[in-house]
Amino acid sequence: MFRLDLKPIALEAWPKGPSRALGWLKGKRVAALSGLGRPGRFEAALRDLGAQVSPWRFPDHHRFRLEELRHPPTGAAVIVSTFKDRARLPAAWAPALPVYALRVEAQVTPGPAFQRLLGQALRRA
Repeated sequence: MFRLDLKPIALEAWPKGPSRALGWLKGKRVAALSGLGRPGRFEAALRDLGAQVSPWRFPDHHRFRLEELRHPPTGAAVIVSTFKDRARLPAAWAPALPVYALRVEAQVTPGPAFQRLLGQALRRA
C-alpha cells in the first residue's frame, strides 16, 4: 500500500558536538557500526553519500560493550552508526576515531495499490 524510504539528512556527533553535512563523508573510509537485522540498507546509504564503507556489524538490538568496540575495522577514519544504535553506545566509550550517527527522515509514498483503492472509493462517492 505504501512505500517507506529513509532519507539521510545529517550526521550528528556522538556523544555530543556539531552536526556535519552529509557531503563530509565523500571519500572517507567509514566503519559502519550497526546492530540491525538487515544492515545492508544503512551501509548502502553511506555508500550513496560517497563513503568507502567497512561494515562493523552486530546482531539486531545489540547492547554494545566497551571491549567489543575497541577495534574498529582497519583503515577507518570515522565511525558512523545508525541513530537507533547511537542510544546503545556505552557512555564510557572513548574511541580514537570521531563517531557520528546518521540521522534519517521517513518518507512515505502511496503505492499503486493505494492509488487504485483511492480511485475506486472516489468513483463510488
